[in-house]
Amino acid sequence: VSDGAIRVDHVDQGTGSLTDVHVLSAESTGLGTWKAVVRNDATGRAQAANFVYTIDQAGNRATTGVPSGWTANTGCWVDRKGGVCTQ
Repeated sequence: VSDGAIRVDHVDQGTGSLTDVHVLSAESTGLGTWKAVVRNDATGRAQAANFVYTIDQAGNRATTGVPSGWTANTGCWVDRKGGVCTQ
């Protein structure tokens, strides 16, 4: 099973808010892959990050997709930079 998450971190000051960024669709497209369509209705840029998480039949967790500057981890679901997992 693959799943993912979009995290909106910031919208340029004075150009809108986090509520101006909308996830239109999010879906697994195969083992370890995930696709999202995000629309930014702010007049400025929005900064967002995406993560791809998998779990196999034995319950083994892995993070197969991370944003630039982060590190994936085949042994857990990453929630901190450097491939660190708190769970």
